[in-house]
Amino acid sequence: MSRPRRWDYERRQSIVAWFGLLVMAASFLWLHIVPLGEPGSVGRLPAVRPREQLALVVIDPGHGGEDSGAMASGLLEKDLAFDVAQRLDRLIRSQGLATLLTRAGDEYISLAGRAAAANRARDCIFVSIHFDEARAAATGVETYYAAPQTPDKPIVATWFPFLQPASAARSNVQSQ
Repeated sequence: MSRPRRWDYERRQSIVAWFGLLVMAASFLWLHIVPLGEPGSVGRLPAVRPREQLALVVIDPGHGGEDSGAMASGLLEKDLAFDVAQRLDRLIRSQGLATLLTRAGDEYISLAGRAAAANRARDCIFVSIHFDEARAAATGVETYYAAPQTPDKPIVATWFPFLQPASAARSNVQSQ
């Protein structure tokens, strides 16, 4: 019996990581689509979305153009981030929410340009996708949110407990 090749192991790790990201995105959407605490709300979408809920998800695939981001095993962060952003875009739109990608291809958009796209929209959430380069032991999800713009009970606090077990790793949430 032959030992599994290294590439097979890396591919399985990649598949597990993609699955974890999709679980995270689906959990996040589920918590925003299905109101918590309403009898009979499980398994069906609300007829009308209350006005105070988000109207748009701005998806920012990190880096682009000449800015490749982190590089590992011949993969560029900008390519991985764009692929995940496109998948997330399809997933969110399939749930009936509007989306906006900050870049449509391999192009450089300044940080100010990315932020301006979200600031022009009202009632939106800004999701920036990155695959940070770090030591091999670094795992999990890191979440940042703008504290002055959050209500008394931050939205991130309502979905973070569900994200933590899905990532299977210690994660960090903080205001930046």
